[in-house]
Amino acid sequence: MLPIFAKSFPKITYLAVYLNEDPVKFDGELFPEDQFHKLRALDLGLCPIPGGGRQNQEVGHYIASLCTDLPALNLGCDTAYPGTVSEAILRREPEWWQVEDAMELAMKTKVAVRKKLEKMKAELSVAARS
Repeated sequence: MLPIFAKSFPKITYLAVYLNEDPVKFDGELFPEDQFHKLRALDLGLCPIPGGGRQNQEVGHYIASLCTDLPALNLGCDTAYPGTVSEAILRREPEWWQVEDAMELAMKTKVAVRKKLEKMKAELSVAARS
């Protein structure tokens, strides 16, 4: 679902979605063609982690791959929620923190690769002029 949003709304700044537990398929591509270019916040509430919490790192890398900059993850229940929240749902929040940590690592990798590519491009440009 997130790649569809990235393709359709690449300049969106805020996105609130509910993800189900279907596993994500992260293929290792940190620079897919369709990415969010201005996403600043991704509101996930306390939805389950795709893959049932068994692939927290993969989910973090997957989300980061779809963003050019690291968005904030908004987790938890808002004050408009009328009922009580079960303990099982509340346990999801620390698991999402693991996803957030993986997102940060993936984004650091993306930034480093971008810098390296820019440096190589500049060097090639200088060499071509010589």
